[in-house]
Amino acid sequence: MSTDHETLRALGQVQGQLNGIADLIKETSAATNRRIDDLKETMDDRFQDHGERISRLESNERATAIKAAGIGAAAGAASGVVGQLLGALVKFKIGG
Repeated sequence: MSTDHETLRALGQVQGQLNGIADLIKETSAATNRRIDDLKETMDDRFQDHGERISRLESNERATAIKAAGIGAAAGAASGVVGQLLGALVKFKIGG
C-alpha cells in the first residue's frame, strides 16, 4: 500500500505542477495581450498623427498651387497690358 500512497502523492505533485504551469501560461498570455493592445493603440495614434500631417501637407500644396496659378495669371495679364501699352506707345511715336 505504500506504493499506492507514493503514487498518489506523486500524482498530486504532478497535478500541482501542471496547475502552476497552466497559471503561468494564462498570466503570460494576458501580459502578451496587454502588450499587443498597447502596441495597437500606439500605432493607431501614430497613424492618425501621420494622416493629419499628410492632410495638412496636401492642403498646403493645393493652396500653394492656387497661389502660383493666381500669380501666373496676374503676371500674364500684366505682361499683356505692358505689351499693349508698348504697342500703343510705338504707334503713337510712329504716327506722331
